[in-house]
Amino acid sequence: MALKLTTCTVDGVAVLQCNGRIRFGEETSNLRETFKHVLSEHKQIVLDLGGVEYIDSGGLGTLVGIYSSAKVAA
Repeated sequence: MALKLTTCTVDGVAVLQCNGRIRFGEETSNLRETFKHVLSEHKQIVLDLGGVEYIDSGGLGTLVGIYSSAKVAA
């Protein structure tokens, strides 16, 4: 299943919900761009990976990269 991203706000905290697979390529690019957009609007973000069924090494690298971006922005 392709990666589906949805966002919502709960008590002022942005929640980025991920469903499907996080694989290197289009999915990781979409995740990175969506995360950057949400980070520009909110300082607190929860990344909900409960619906993720598979992450490849490129997806894991993307998660580490967006974590680093969030840490620098804080």
